[in-house]
Amino acid sequence: MPYFTSDMECIRLCVLFILEKMTVQLNSSQLITAVTEATESGYFDVQLAISELEDKGFLASVSGRQSPIYAITPKGADTLSLMAKNIPLSMRNACEKYVEENKERILNLGYFNARSCKSPNGGYDAVLSSMENDRIVLSVVINVADPESCRKMCAAWETRSGEVYDALFDILLKDKE
Repeated sequence: MPYFTSDMECIRLCVLFILEKMTVQLNSSQLITAVTEATESGYFDVQLAISELEDKGFLASVSGRQSPIYAITPKGADTLSLMAKNIPLSMRNACEKYVEENKERILNLGYFNARSCKSPNGGYDAVLSSMENDRIVLSVVINVADPESCRKMCAAWETRSGEVYDALFDILLKDKE
């Protein structure tokens, strides 16, 4: 039967477990979101666990454009293979199911940014950007007259940005007839 010396031990193991199950490196926002949603752990506990794992060499990070990118180290993988059984089976199953159902959504977190702000020149600006592999592939600011239009643009950005990119690509590369 699994035994924990603390709740933090379980959270640290879940960080390693989820990162291994995702099979890709994650930025800080993606990793914290995945662990807090999968385990219902608190944000600050997960942040502390990540910091401790990095300090002890179980996680490695490199600087990304907006936040660190984390990967499990060989030491972390070895520890997880020995200690994964200390994560309650119900929590392991919940984490596996969470990754299976949410991997795409987690990978897209932080890659679609949309915010609205009042423009100093009048109206409202929808500031929209899309990232891929920690690099901006599309960034646009659209000035509109009313806050409701701006809000709608920002709300639609994540699901429609691909269409906007494709349309711009086609229009800008189309030969004039």
